[in-house]
Amino acid sequence: MTFNTTIGNTALRILAFATISSGLISAQALNVKPGQWETTTNGATQGAAAAIPPGVLDRLPPDQRAKLEAQMKAAGQARTNTSTGCVTQEDVAKGFPASLPQTCKYNLTLSTASQQKMTVTCATDKAQTTGTIQVDAVDSETVKGSVQMATAINGQTMNTNMTFTSKWVGPTCSEKKSGK
Repeated sequence: MTFNTTIGNTALRILAFATISSGLISAQALNVKPGQWETTTNGATQGAAAAIPPGVLDRLPPDQRAKLEAQMKAAGQARTNTSTGCVTQEDVAKGFPASLPQTCKYNLTLSTASQQKMTVTCATDKAQTTGTIQVDAVDSETVKGSVQMATAINGQTMNTNMTFTSKWVGPTCSEKKSGK
């Protein structure tokens, strides 16, 4: 999965989660409409080399090392992605989308009709990720937000910073699409 697709899908999941998370705590739901949403994300990851164990680059042939270093440099460049996704009435009733990682814990720290903030902690045997998410409902058809995550891998840190804007497309959901 490419960075663009991952970041776009993440933003749509955040929108779905933020829209329906009021069922998890006694808080006010964001004032947004269920249906088809289009999300544009902008983000970059710094420190992508953290995912590569120390010494691995040194053992690669020069051409493979150069290719991998170029890919790591490109991962640090800001990227924009636009994708569509659905927030259904069923999602609202479920209270938590099954597509979010089960290894992560989400703590909703603020929930009003116009803003939600949450902290995220994810842990595996190889990495630890912590971060914050903020979602602002500009109106019932427009949402803006930000995501900041730090992932510790092999004693190094990889930081991901993303902003997104989501616009309600309509009440009927269609297939999820992703693109540049």
